[in-house]
Amino acid sequence: MLEEARELAGRGHYPLMIEAVLRANGFPEAAEWIDQPHIHKELKDIAERARKKAVGLSTEDRDDAFGVRQ
Repeated sequence: MLEEARELAGRGHYPLMIEAVLRANGFPEAAEWIDQPHIHKELKDIAERARKKAVGLSTEDRDDAFGVRQ
């Protein structure tokens, strides 16, 4: 289930969509599994990196003009 979730996140899908796809593919426990903070954060981070890469934005952490980590 984790491998499939990471693959979906790598295509830019956020946890809610990943949950729906996993449930449709026979994983009724997907909601409880994705609600774990470390799983949710990992999938969201992967999806955000994939979306940024798709539009050509930098995926590296950086500081803004005020020294705040972005």
